[in-house]
Amino acid sequence: MEKLVGVALVCAVCMVSSTPAFSKDYEVVSPDKALGLKVTVDGNIAFSVSHESKALIEPSTISMTLGDGMVLGDDQQVLRVSRRHVDEKIYPAVPAKNRVIPDQFNEMTLEFQGGFSLVCRAYNDGVAYRFVTGIDKEIKVATEQVSLNFAGDYSIYFPQEESFQTHSEREYKYLKLHE
Repeated sequence: MEKLVGVALVCAVCMVSSTPAFSKDYEVVSPDKALGLKVTVDGNIAFSVSHESKALIEPSTISMTLGDGMVLGDDQQVLRVSRRHVDEKIYPAVPAKNRVIPDQFNEMTLEFQGGFSLVCRAYNDGVAYRFVTGIDKEIKVATEQVSLNFAGDYSIYFPQEESFQTHSEREYKYLKLHE
């Protein structure tokens, strides 16, 4: 009887450990450790952003729909995660405000089934993501979906534009997001 209970217990543990998790979090932080970008994969892909452990953007879903109907970010599973740190200098051909531009970030690449990856970067002053495909044919992007769920009613400088043509000389209004 003890052997039977032991075998049943081992089988139960194996079944639980082989069952895929409902969601998995992956995080990359800025070089100065102040900004954090967390990606949650639970079939869909969502990201959140924090500054010094305070939420700025709460979980916000992202995806990209290709012309053939394939959706990058819908019902997905991570195959592999890779990380790298970059600390370089950029010397622009035409100096602008700075003669040398520091290029410092931490990067996390989530490789998904279906031949695409999500590359996430955390800089000291911002975060970024992009979809990268390894699809061996020409593709068209039909739409890219992103929802931004801000953690508060932050103040912004909003350029009051009247058309899509701009010279960045419009009035910038100081508004709350809800406005």
